[in-house]
Amino acid sequence: MSGLSAKRRKGVLIAVLVIIGAPVVLFLGLLATIAIMYGPEYAYRVLVYNEATIQDYKRVFPARTVENQPPIFNFKTAAQPLQIGKVTFTYPAGNATTIDFEPYLAQSDSTAFIVIKDDTILYEKYPSGYQRDSIQRSFSMAKSITSTLVGLAVQDGYIHSIDDAMITYLPELKGRGLDAMTIRDLLVMNSGVAFTLLPRDAFILAQPFYDEALMYYMPNSRAHVLQLHSGKEAVGEYFLYDDYYPLLEALIIERTSHKTISAYTEEKLWRQLGMEYPASWSLDSEQDGFEQAASGFNARAIDFARFGRLFLNDGRWEGRQILPEGWVKEATSPDPNDKRPWMNDQAWKNAGGYYKYHWWGIVNQDGTYDYTATGSPGGQIIYISPGHNAIVVHNGASGDPMVWAMIAHSIVQNLK
Repeated sequence: MSGLSAKRRKGVLIAVLVIIGAPVVLFLGLLATIAIMYGPEYAYRVLVYNEATIQDYKRVFPARTVENQPPIFNFKTAAQPLQIGKVTFTYPAGNATTIDFEPYLAQSDSTAFIVIKDDTILYEKYPSGYQRDSIQRSFSMAKSITSTLVGLAVQDGYIHSIDDAMITYLPELKGRGLDAMTIRDLLVMNSGVAFTLLPRDAFILAQPFYDEALMYYMPNSRAHVLQLHSGKEAVGEYFLYDDYYPLLEALIIERTSHKTISAYTEEKLWRQLGMEYPASWSLDSEQDGFEQAASGFNARAIDFARFGRLFLNDGRWEGRQILPEGWVKEATSPDPNDKRPWMNDQAWKNAGGYYKYHWWGIVNQDGTYDYTATGSPGGQIIYISPGHNAIVVHNGASGDPMVWAMIAHSIVQNLK
């Protein structure tokens, strides 16, 4: 038997209970606070799931299917696969890195890597046990799809012009300091709407109160975005990456077209482009049924490549003009008059990058430009190089999308 007295044993037991119980009390207190502020479902999601993962399309959110339609468009396949050896890329600016590509791909939690040139698949691999038919989560690549739907909504007459004031379509936001904000402002991520990005060194228990988490996990996104207000910066004063903007765009499309974003994506894109597989949009909840237009598109990597091909061909598909004439150039080309300071993502700007209509562009040394849809976490990219008639798709579970974009850039620059 221990030599501790009964009184001391009681004291030790109380201390142990306090040590064990304190985190539980803290967690329950935090849960109650978040539930009061934002509702119990949000509190449960953000505290239980916390960090977003590529499995969120099935572990967290319900989804609405986006059907494809035959005939399937098939890329040609190169007789000899592309051999990718050492790749040197520069990112951030001034920081040259050389990797041995195959080991790097195998060790990077990647789930897909595809290189296509002249409609021919030069390289196609699915590490980490994935296959061609494996579902890949887009994360912010969804923004590039949503902005494309905006262009289609203009073409269909649902939106009169992207220079229309946002409040023309969302009058609930009148008088919130946002009356001057246009749809174009949303597409180029002009400052205006208040949005707090999560600091990378933020304490984990602070995460539920930042807008990144609110945008992602709220089960009633429609109501949430209609409570938004202006931030400290005036409309258009800065480039400010703001995840609410695609949700506002989606709400405008939904209201004007009287269709869900899923139905509109299916009608205007997935049934038009010879997609090989159905896709889906994650929803905020079964009850609200609003698509996660900033982060929640789920498809196969090869079909992301087909979406990239639409842009590579200036919005045409097999002789048909799918996107409005001139939309691709308008959406992706650098704007020499864009002199905005950037509030975030400075590393991309310092590397010669720009941002337009939810595409990240980079100007090449010869004056041409490439552009990419990106998603994080996982380094999701749809990289498009018009000058090389090439597309690169990467999906994965971890990694920086800008690093993968610059790896793609280096690979494409060396294609013959």
